[in-house]
Amino acid sequence: MAYDLLHGDLAAAWHDNAALLLALPFVAAWFAVRLRHGLAGRHWRLRMGPRAVAALLVGAVLWTVGRNLF
Repeated sequence: MAYDLLHGDLAAAWHDNAALLLALPFVAAWFAVRLRHGLAGRHWRLRMGPRAVAALLVGAVLWTVGRNLF
Protein backbone atom coordinates (compact mmCIF):
# COMPACT_ATOMS: atom_id res chain seq x y z
CA MET A 1 0.00 0.00 0.00
CA ALA A 2 2.82 2.42 0.84
CA TYR A 3 4.39 1.85 -2.58
CA ASP A 4 1.07 2.57 -4.28
CA LEU A 5 0.53 5.74 -2.24
CA LEU A 6 4.03 7.01 -2.99
CA HIS A 7 3.33 6.53 -6.69
CA GLY A 8 -0.09 8.22 -6.49
CA ASP A 9 -2.14 5.11 -7.22
CA LEU A 10 -5.01 5.42 -4.72
CA ALA A 11 -7.09 2.68 -6.32
CA ALA A 12 -4.29 0.14 -5.89
CA ALA A 13 -3.65 1.36 -2.34
CA TRP A 14 -7.36 0.91 -1.59
CA HIS A 15 -7.23 -2.59 -3.01
CA ASP A 16 -4.14 -3.44 -0.94
CA ASN A 17 -5.48 -2.29 2.44
CA ALA A 18 -8.61 -0.18 2.65
CA ALA A 19 -8.77 -0.15 6.45
CA LEU A 20 -5.28 1.27 6.82
CA LEU A 21 -5.92 3.79 4.05
CA LEU A 22 -9.02 5.01 5.93
CA ALA A 23 -7.11 5.14 9.22
CA LEU A 24 -4.17 7.16 7.87
CA PRO A 25 -5.77 10.63 8.30
CA PHE A 26 -6.65 9.82 11.92
CA VAL A 27 -3.14 8.55 12.65
CA ALA A 28 -1.66 11.67 11.04
CA ALA A 29 -3.92 13.93 13.13
CA TRP A 30 -3.01 12.03 16.30
CA PHE A 31 0.69 12.38 15.47
CA ALA A 32 0.30 16.12 14.80
CA VAL A 33 -1.46 16.68 18.14
CA ARG A 34 1.22 14.72 19.99
CA LEU A 35 3.95 16.66 18.21
CA ARG A 36 2.33 20.02 18.98
CA HIS A 37 1.88 19.14 22.65
CA GLY A 38 5.39 17.74 22.88
CA LEU A 39 6.94 20.87 21.41
CA ALA A 40 4.95 22.96 23.89
CA GLY A 41 6.35 20.90 26.78
CA ARG A 42 3.08 19.25 27.69
CA HIS A 43 2.64 15.54 28.10
CA TRP A 44 -0.45 14.11 26.46
CA ARG A 45 -1.55 10.52 26.52
CA LEU A 46 -4.26 8.82 24.51
CA ARG A 47 -6.59 7.17 26.97
CA MET A 48 -8.94 4.48 25.80
CA GLY A 49 -11.47 2.67 27.90
CA PRO A 50 -12.03 -1.07 27.80
CA ARG A 51 -14.95 -0.68 25.38
CA ALA A 52 -12.85 1.26 22.88
CA VAL A 53 -10.05 -1.31 23.07
CA ALA A 54 -12.53 -4.15 22.61
CA ALA A 55 -14.17 -2.35 19.66
CA LEU A 56 -10.79 -1.86 17.98
CA LEU A 57 -9.83 -5.49 18.49
CA VAL A 58 -13.19 -6.79 17.23
CA GLY A 59 -12.97 -4.48 14.21
CA ALA A 60 -9.44 -5.65 13.42
CA VAL A 61 -10.42 -9.33 13.68
CA LEU A 62 -13.54 -8.84 11.56
CA TRP A 63 -11.55 -6.93 8.94
CA THR A 64 -8.87 -9.63 8.86
CA VAL A 65 -11.39 -12.45 8.47
CA GLY A 66 -13.54 -10.55 5.97
CA ARG A 67 -10.59 -9.50 3.87
CA ASN A 68 -9.35 -13.06 3.60
CA LEU A 69 -12.78 -14.44 2.73
CA PHE A 70 -13.50 -12.02 -0.09
